[in-house]
Amino acid sequence: ADLNQVAADVVEMVSVRAKEQNVTMNSRPDESVPTLLFDPGAMHRAILNVVANAIDACHDLHEGRVEVSTENDRAASLVRVIEDAQVRSFRPSARPRLGGGGLPNYHVCL
Repeated sequence: ADLNQVAADVVEMVSVRAKEQNVTMNSRPDESVPTLLFDPGAMHRAILNVVANAIDACHDLHEGRVEVSTENDRAASLVRVIEDAQVRSFRPSARPRLGGGGLPNYHVCL
């Protein structure tokens, strides 16, 4: 499946809601992400859940920015969701862990 397309679909789906809540949505796909074997429906739901939470968190601040990016490195392909100063990453492990700054990093298998 195409991770960039799944992430783009989520951004498109939430863009009206984000605008209504005074949240700017940005998307940065990495064109080097290969076609991957994963359930696009499950991945869509996982990304949508984190993006919706990020929009809600920004809305609580009365404005904000949410960026959804994809990345490809030697170990894995991932989706990164940044809401203002907080980062949530999806990597191949499907378990939450605390990052170095105490912010949650969420990982999902790819």
